[in-house]
Amino acid sequence: ATIAVVDGDETTEAFDVFSFDITDAGTADGEPTRVNQIVLFYGPNMTLDFENDIDSGYLVIDGTPVDLGGEPVFGADSIAFPIADGEIVVPDGGSVNAVVKLILNTTVADGKVIQFFIDADQHGFVAKATGSGFAADFGTDVVGNDITIDVVATELNFSTEPTNVYVDANIIPAVVVEAIDANGNVDTDYVTDITITATGATLVGTPVTVTPVAGIATFDALSFSDEGAGVTLTTASGTLTNAVSIAFDVTVEPVKELFFSEYVEGSSNNK
Repeated sequence: ATIAVVDGDETTEAFDVFSFDITDAGTADGEPTRVNQIVLFYGPNMTLDFENDIDSGYLVIDGTPVDLGGEPVFGADSIAFPIADGEIVVPDGGSVNAVVKLILNTTVADGKVIQFFIDADQHGFVAKATGSGFAADFGTDVVGNDITIDVVATELNFSTEPTNVYVDANIIPAVVVEAIDANGNVDTDYVTDITITATGATLVGTPVTVTPVAGIATFDALSFSDEGAGVTLTTASGTLTNAVSIAFDVTVEPVKELFFSEYVEGSSNNK
């Protein structure tokens, strides 16, 4: 599964990352299971950085958001969710469905993977002593699917702007253009050619075309055949919104002054 990067402001933008059922075995105690803690471990394919990539998240039981009993505890390999009393009560002999929802920050790398699992024999689930308890071993791990972050480019951006340059010389450092979404995330799957044209001076080889690598195009051979002041570059690629660079100048390189010395052996007039 894939999810798109959004602006991270509304709970409507939360997406499901893991779902599982909690079942009360219906033993002779006749009591429900009153859940106080749920622990989810990071799957082997997890590459998401929770500190930097996640805005917020919450737990839903049978379609209703749960009131947590405190802030989730993020460990090196797991997240522990404290559950407020009475928020998750599994009826005796019944079951409830739990769904973990996350909201991304606006900036997150394309292609990152979210994966959780429940460890069968070290699960960390806790129930109140006044009801049924959890088995020490759930039997088998519950492993979630890979959820891949998918950044979809909508516009072009100069990540390295042009600088003043002499006629017939390449712009240094190289101009770099990236394919990004509305939040500035680079679409690393974007491989459509990106072209550059110029206004205000004659760009050699115009339009200059580069195929992006991982969504980034490096233009390391941009030069001009004549002078111009306030020159700008304009990008184009498929249906993406174009970008216009900052203004710069193209000038003729000044002639270097030459100094000739005259030396005559034995003369006192050498200079």
